[in-house]
Amino acid sequence: MKFLSNAKVKVILMILIFIVLFAAVNLGLGFLTNDDTLYFSRVSINEMYEDKDIDTIFLGSSVCFYAFNPEYIDEKLGTHSFNLATMHQGMDGSYALLKEAGKSHELKTVYLDLFCSIPTLYENKKRVDLTSTYLISDYMKPSIDRVKYCIDASNRKHYFNTFLLSRRNANMLLEPAAVTDLLKKKLTKTYLSGGLIYKDTKPNEYASKGYVYNYKALKTEGNLMRFGDHNPINVDKLSKDWIKAFDGIVEYCEEHNIKLVLVATPLSNFRICNVGNYDEYIDFINERIKGKDVEYYDFNLLKDDVFADTTTYYSDDHHLSLKGTKAFQSIFTDLMSGKVSRSDVMYDTIKEKLEKMTPNVFGLIVNKRDEAQLTFKPVTNITSGKFYYEVIVMDGDQNELWTFDSREDDIILGDGVTGEITYCDSGRCIVKIITYVDGELKATTIVDVKNE
Repeated sequence: MKFLSNAKVKVILMILIFIVLFAAVNLGLGFLTNDDTLYFSRVSINEMYEDKDIDTIFLGSSVCFYAFNPEYIDEKLGTHSFNLATMHQGMDGSYALLKEAGKSHELKTVYLDLFCSIPTLYENKKRVDLTSTYLISDYMKPSIDRVKYCIDASNRKHYFNTFLLSRRNANMLLEPAAVTDLLKKKLTKTYLSGGLIYKDTKPNEYASKGYVYNYKALKTEGNLMRFGDHNPINVDKLSKDWIKAFDGIVEYCEEHNIKLVLVATPLSNFRICNVGNYDEYIDFINERIKGKDVEYYDFNLLKDDVFADTTTYYSDDHHLSLKGTKAFQSIFTDLMSGKVSRSDVMYDTIKEKLEKMTPNVFGLIVNKRDEAQLTFKPVTNITSGKFYYEVIVMDGDQNELWTFDSREDDIILGDGVTGEITYCDSGRCIVKIITYVDGELKATTIVDVKNE
């Protein structure tokens, strides 16, 4: 056997030393500039690796990690589950985490959340913000699968930032105070032991097994509002990368004899009603899994006497509050255990749901116009009835400036009519719009606007 010459050995050693030093510098600078002190996925993915008994996982975006509490679900279903949802998780991220969990766990069941906004996002190569990818890839164990996920998740422009942690926030090195503050947090016992560093307030909090408490909640009924309508779901233009990863998950579960259950956590009626064509999305999913051994439960079809039509179950128009989660997971486990049937708790279509549920105003769509004007329209399943509005305009300190009642002024009356008001000429204004239908209070909406 021929030995390498001393010169070649030195070259190899120099290359190895360079690689080690480069990696150390990259990790060191990344540690100083990458603030992941409040990333739930840093904790949950590491916890997943350590928990060897997992047989059931939940995959999806933040609507999923607020909705499914493994501790409660395991008690009811006899499973050993883990919630692997992450913020803005793409379907490619769900696929990567499924394969990662499958390497070290004997999975029996996978619940895949199908939040309807995710498949309408950019194709992978057109992504401009890769935070949702980093929330997963940064905490996966080194492997070919991890590298492939990172490469397929974006385009060449992002590869340096993806693989070189030190590049992502390099400008922060020019701010010594910011670096010092971050270093102080990262050198705490809490962070070094794998915990999270919370801010002064805790709108949400990591519990365990990937589940996150959502302490935020809407306080009054019908107070949801949005500047501009939600876009309808164009099923002909859903992301091809999303569909490819979705099909990959279906095939993976088939090949590994894993039960795949598709779910959609309940969104607010405000959002579902304003989207307008959610049934087309349900039809698309059903068509995609036709002939497959896959179950699909869209919980937006829940009857309102089963899951109350209340905005206090939400923190915004799509995330469940803690109160909403407690109500939802009871229905979920009853359905999964066979205690109730699908027909007991669900309508067949959103159209049927909106027609049969109690007439209500779910909130307002608001648009700002020139000259300090607002237009607003109710998001409602009410098809007839006289709408009228009380409007209270306040300054930034909530001092009342003026009010009007459309009944007295004989304006903004009609069937679901759009209203228009002029608010304060300058500065910040708080506009309170109270909606009535046939004399019954239906919604109270607060609009905080600033007129330059």
